[in-house]
Amino acid sequence: MRRKKGKPLLSAIMLSHLTATFLAVSVSAYFLVSYGLNLFAANEHNKSRLVADLIASEVERCCQEQGDDLDLDHVNQCILSLHQGIDKNFNILVTNAQGVTLTSVLSTMDAPEQRVPGFEYVKNGTLNITPALSTVFNSQPTLMAYSEVAFSGWYVILYDDRPAYHQVTVLLISALLFIFVIYLLFTLLGGTLRQRKISRSIDRLIWQTKQLSEGHHAQPLGSQPYRELTQLAESFDQLNLQLQERNAMLENLAYTDSLTSLANRSQLMQYLFDRIQQAPDEAFAVIYMDLDDFKRINDSFGHPFGDKLLIEISHRLTTLNPTFQLISRIGGDEFVLIVSPLKPEKPLQERLSQLFDSLLEPYLCDNKPVRTAFSMGIALYPQDGENAFELLKCSDIALYAAKNAGKSTWRFFDHQMRVDLDRQMYLEEAIASVVEHDELQLNYQVQLFTDTMTIRGFEALIRWNSPKLGYVSALELIGVAEGNGQIIQIGQWILRQSCLMIMRINQAFNQRLIICVNVSPVELRHPDYVKNLKAVLAETGLDPHLLELEITEQVMIDSGYLVIDVLNDIKDLGVGLALDDFGTGFSSLAYLQNLPVQTIKIDQSFVADLQEDCRNWKMLESIMHLAQKLQLFSIAEGIENESQMKLLASLDCSCLQGYYVCRPLPEQQLVRVLEAQLKKQIQ
Repeated sequence: MRRKKGKPLLSAIMLSHLTATFLAVSVSAYFLVSYGLNLFAANEHNKSRLVADLIASEVERCCQEQGDDLDLDHVNQCILSLHQGIDKNFNILVTNAQGVTLTSVLSTMDAPEQRVPGFEYVKNGTLNITPALSTVFNSQPTLMAYSEVAFSGWYVILYDDRPAYHQVTVLLISALLFIFVIYLLFTLLGGTLRQRKISRSIDRLIWQTKQLSEGHHAQPLGSQPYRELTQLAESFDQLNLQLQERNAMLENLAYTDSLTSLANRSQLMQYLFDRIQQAPDEAFAVIYMDLDDFKRINDSFGHPFGDKLLIEISHRLTTLNPTFQLISRIGGDEFVLIVSPLKPEKPLQERLSQLFDSLLEPYLCDNKPVRTAFSMGIALYPQDGENAFELLKCSDIALYAAKNAGKSTWRFFDHQMRVDLDRQMYLEEAIASVVEHDELQLNYQVQLFTDTMTIRGFEALIRWNSPKLGYVSALELIGVAEGNGQIIQIGQWILRQSCLMIMRINQAFNQRLIICVNVSPVELRHPDYVKNLKAVLAETGLDPHLLELEITEQVMIDSGYLVIDVLNDIKDLGVGLALDDFGTGFSSLAYLQNLPVQTIKIDQSFVADLQEDCRNWKMLESIMHLAQKLQLFSIAEGIENESQMKLLASLDCSCLQGYYVCRPLPEQQLVRVLEAQLKKQIQ
């Protein structure tokens, strides 16, 4: 709906001012003319009264001289002789007591023997000497004065066709009208000039206010031509200054990190956007930097101490400012540095080395020296990305690769990193529904007793047949599942399916074979793991002694001795515990004293290239001797040929597992292997 335009305020004010002025002048003129006219009329009437008295005296004299022989013509001659000495041409009438005209001199009112108009005022003595303006312009004769002739009952009445005050009134009104027109013109001219002056000030104030509302700081208005406008301008200038100060403070908060006073993410993105827009052909590097194990520092010393460390790091980076175009902290312990320009005389690798050396120097926080390390990911413009978002994403991917490479290093972005990350992200998203979509399957690998060459049991090995990626290795699957917590659901599924499988196998072949299931450290840290284990055993009806859970030294590394109580609860159920990948950890021998395990599984790295005179042979001989002394059941993994199997048998290894013994098989094929094995035993 179109908004109607209103009338200008100043025009309305000016119109109202002119209207009021016109009314005031009109009323003043009316009263002024009336007052002046009254004064002049009173003077005229007084003079007319003297003339009337003089004529009445003359008529009285004539009457006395003539007596009964009085002739009206003689009266007229007397009046005419007297009238010659008067400077006004009055209409003179002589009437009887009833107001009937007896004679007249110089009169245009020829009405003999008729009652003269206005005689009732004469008779009653109520003649009004104050004329009304409405009668001033009347064409009728005006009664000016009268006088009674003594002893005769006659009256002398004076009329004037156009009284003198008529001319005076016209002249006075004309003069007032002229003055009013001149005043009106000056008022219009002055009002227009004042209106324009005020309008310009108000229009400027309106425009400045609009600019301010749109976020543009306006120029000061300064002093104005009128006090009220000056006060308004001063208030506006003060508001403008306050808004500028507040906007500057808000901009500082919006683009500055509150802890370190470095640039924040918003300023970083704006800088990259402007940089690419202004110099699209100039190369630069984006360094995404992250502290290694910063969580450990916060947990050990507290978050205030961690904040102080971040401040010290920011100060250290600031001292290197000539090396960097921009230093920003975008959150937590993450920093982004912009290196530009990339000069051939000083390669980026050299700059990174100097940066690492500087950052590795200890920091002093609360008078306590602290050392920390960093991982970095580097993306280059324009080859790695043509906008700010792509560059940050690529440098973050490179940082992730540096973390996976062992931390305290840097990596440059390459295309394969993106491919690997996309795969990782797809796995994390797809793994949430693998159980519901029935994409997981279990294969089982046979374990043989070395002395009897009979089947001890099977190890359950997980396989994932992804609709998009095909078969995904168990190592990759478990790594992703541990990262996003899906290992709890997947581990429960593996445990239930393995228990059900071994129950079917044992019932079908009347055996007491065991099933070995790998358990993640994440599962053992779950508070309901033992409870869920009991539930699965109760649901499947499996004898706990036929279940063996395989753990790694990583359990102790991740959880320390907190997991010992959980393992003891599992052992109390009758479930066996095996230490997998034995010999590859940092302190397996120390863990053997505390972990309630009954079985050790020797890592396949000791079995590979096994010969009697090799180093691995001596290591295996020591491990077997240790297992026998500690009364531990031993299983050797990775048996690839008959020679390895014979050598391990000579070392009294308890059990063998590997491709030479049997490849991992699904349950249907495993049944046929068992049937063949049982036939051999019968024969």
